[in-house]
Amino acid sequence: MDYKNIDVDGHESSVYKLFDSIQKISTNDEIEYLVFNGSTVIKSYFSGNFVRTKHKKLEELFSEFIKKDDTIHIKTGCTGYKTTLANNLYQEIYNLPHSIKTREEYKELLKKETYKDSYLISELSDLANSYSNWNMKDAQELILKFDKIALDKSNSNIGIVEFICLINQYNEKKLPYISDFYYFKQKYNSKIIGDYIAYCTQ
Repeated sequence: MDYKNIDVDGHESSVYKLFDSIQKISTNDEIEYLVFNGSTVIKSYFSGNFVRTKHKKLEELFSEFIKKDDTIHIKTGCTGYKTTLANNLYQEIYNLPHSIKTREEYKELLKKETYKDSYLISELSDLANSYSNWNMKDAQELILKFDKIALDKSNSNIGIVEFICLINQYNEKKLPYISDFYYFKQKYNSKIIGDYIAYCTQ
C-alpha cells in the first residue's frame, strides 16, 4: 500500500492514484464489499474510506481485521514499514481527534488568510473539509469502543494489544482500564504489555 506521495521527490503514487480513482466511482455498497472481501491491499485502502465517511460498520470491520490478522507493507514518503490491517485501522481511529483539531485549524486559517496560489488553496480546502462527518465526542467514544473490542479475551491477539500499549505509552496516555491488560500480559508473557502496565501504575 502506498501513501499519496512517495519517494524522495514526493511524487504521487500511481498505485494510490489508481485506488483513489476506483474509490471515487464506487458506490457505498461496492466499497463495503471490497473492504470485507478484497485483497489485503484493497482492504487497507478502502478501510480508510470507512474512517473518513464514518461508516456504521467500523467496529465490525475492526473485529474482522483482528480475527484475520493480515499483514501489509505501507510505503510513505521514501520509507516503509510492516503492520497489520487491525493496527493500521486502530491508528487511524486513534489519530481522529488530532485530525479533527487540524481540520478546524485549517478552517480558521482559510478565513483569516488570503492565498493566490490555486494549488495551495485546493490543498488547504481539502484539509479543512476532511473528516467532515466527525466531531470530537464521537471520535473519542469510538476509540473506547475499539479498545473494548481489542481487549476482548475471546477475540483479540498479541499484536493489537501490544500496539495499543505502544501507541498510548508513546503519547504518555494512561488508560483507566489498565486491569484489562493483566490477562494478556500473563497469556503472552509480553514485555511490551508489562512495560505499559508498569508505566500506568507507577
